[in-house]
Amino acid sequence: MIQYAQDLSWGSILTHLGLFLAATLFLVSVRQRYLSPISHIPGPFLASFSRLWHLCQIWSGKQNLRLIEQHDRHGESSHIRSHFVRMAHNEVSVSHPGAVKALLLTTLPKGQWYAIVAFPDYMFYTPFSLLDSKDKNECSNRSRPAMDASMRKLFGWMNKFASEQRPMNLDEFFTFVAFDITGEAVFSKPFGFLDKGEDVNHSIAMNLAAVARIADEIAEAQKQGRCQDGIVSYEDATQLLYLQAAIKEGLRMFAPITMGLPRVAPKRGVTIGDTFFPEGVTLNVSPSIIHTSKEIWGPDAREFNPERWSATDIASREKCFIPWGVGYAACPGQHIARMQLSKITATIVRDYEVRQVVPGAEWKWLAWFTAVPHSWPVYITKRGRPVRHARICGCPSLSMWVP
Repeated sequence: MIQYAQDLSWGSILTHLGLFLAATLFLVSVRQRYLSPISHIPGPFLASFSRLWHLCQIWSGKQNLRLIEQHDRHGESSHIRSHFVRMAHNEVSVSHPGAVKALLLTTLPKGQWYAIVAFPDYMFYTPFSLLDSKDKNECSNRSRPAMDASMRKLFGWMNKFASEQRPMNLDEFFTFVAFDITGEAVFSKPFGFLDKGEDVNHSIAMNLAAVARIADEIAEAQKQGRCQDGIVSYEDATQLLYLQAAIKEGLRMFAPITMGLPRVAPKRGVTIGDTFFPEGVTLNVSPSIIHTSKEIWGPDAREFNPERWSATDIASREKCFIPWGVGYAACPGQHIARMQLSKITATIVRDYEVRQVVPGAEWKWLAWFTAVPHSWPVYITKRGRPVRHARICGCPSLSMWVP
């Protein structure tokens, strides 16, 4: 009987504890949904009292697309999307044209998730860790030959697949070269993905007219004595104006950062347009949301159109071009990324023809912290003529290809 009473007592305690926790959770949810200072902001039901909706979208790998849908759904019309969408109980996604200036070009505190990308760097001297500007520049210059070495390995693999006429998973090798160059820039040593061949330009790759125009631009530059190196130099690539416009448009359509750039409202709060947000509210500016705004970029905002970068009013719109973030928290590796994009794209268009294994198939990707491509099988055909052979580290007997 005593044991039964003890069991009953513990069972009763657990039951009451469960009821208490359930009631507390319910009351907190009601408060967050109806009594929050951002309760008037539209958004998914789950987002009104928890972060569950946002976490589900991150897990799906389509968080940026789902947020675009939410802004469209809660807008006034098909051309005017909602400037604000509640994506969590204390976080708002912002697509207002004034968001970049009000949030990113200020010194507002960053959101909590930035803490996860911190890592110790005390044992390495890198461009990021050196304090003296002269030392930093010297270290950065030493990275250039290493960057070209990684690119040569990429082109070596492309030559190998071209000669064997086997499908190449282009998404994987683009990822490998990006990681190896990042390893060189951050740790002064590549990770070595390209040595083993195991483990950018999405919109341009799908637009054959743009590729043809870039090829013509490069051919004209070659007649003038430029773009003659084995790997097109960054200096030559930056003079290819249509290539640069196409790269910019690719970054606008397919920003490398698919997560938002959260900032926390300070003590005085922050006003965006006519909407005030009090202290503590997290305001999230996503490049994907800003870059697809018809209010900013016009009715063709979701179409690939490199010509927009030569429009007379582009200067005002370019203030909302944020593929790398902007302000004090902008991506520190964006200059290296620009060099990669320019040199690799120019060299591939000049030296190779890339065809999908399944013509017209969708180029797939997932939106995690950055865009992660997958399932890009292609056939590679070399242009021009091979002039010499060289052994590439980790990829023997690959034909080097120069014009």
